[in-house]
Amino acid sequence: MITPTATIKATAHADSTKTATATVTIVSGISISILPSSVTVGTGEFFNNFVATVNNPGCDNSVTINQCQVVTWSLSTTLTGVGTIDATTGNYKAPPTVPSPSSVTITATSVKDTTVTATATVLIVTASAPTLTSVSPNSAAVGSLFQDVYITGTNFISTNNVSVNGNVISGFGIDSLPNVSVVSSSVIRARIPDSLLASPGTLAVTVSQQSATQQQSCTWPPNVRLW
Repeated sequence: MITPTATIKATAHADSTKTATATVTIVSGISISILPSSVTVGTGEFFNNFVATVNNPGCDNSVTINQCQVVTWSLSTTLTGVGTIDATTGNYKAPPTVPSPSSVTITATSVKDTTVTATATVLIVTASAPTLTSVSPNSAAVGSLFQDVYITGTNFISTNNVSVNGNVISGFGIDSLPNVSVVSSSVIRARIPDSLLASPGTLAVTVSQQSATQQQSCTWPPNVRLW
């Protein structure tokens, strides 16, 4: 492994007894960012959407072989009862009860330079059913590439499931942003994909607790009309 510092020495030609030194710190140039940087997870529920982006100037095309863009995920080793995390995938599982303190730090560490890390925060709350009151806009054009809608209600957290006509919306959009993101405890942004916008009709939007039966939280779900 390369020594993290090096000493540079300059010696005068006219008088070799005259010298000066400087210390250079050697860094890998690797940096990591995590999205999302903070989430709220219900007790006993899981969050599988952490993404660590590694910037490594010295990385070649053999990423799989030399692991130059690979991270390992971890929780604080000094705390207990804060849940578990998969070291390879970053999939986090919350504990069955809210710990004290209720915030947990998730760390991604570069495999190629273990001094380089990034962190995200998980706030753990008691899992409870959300309520849904409205969706805006409530109409969309048939054949659209996608349609973003804003859902209002209560008790929204990062582990809630958003469904459109029974299809759970998940994954990432064409702009690399999550198709569902919790703006606040009362607002969710969801992206309806083109596959659900192909024909005229009505789309029923629902929000449910991750561990609950779909649509449990909505007795009369708001609709999006396609025209």
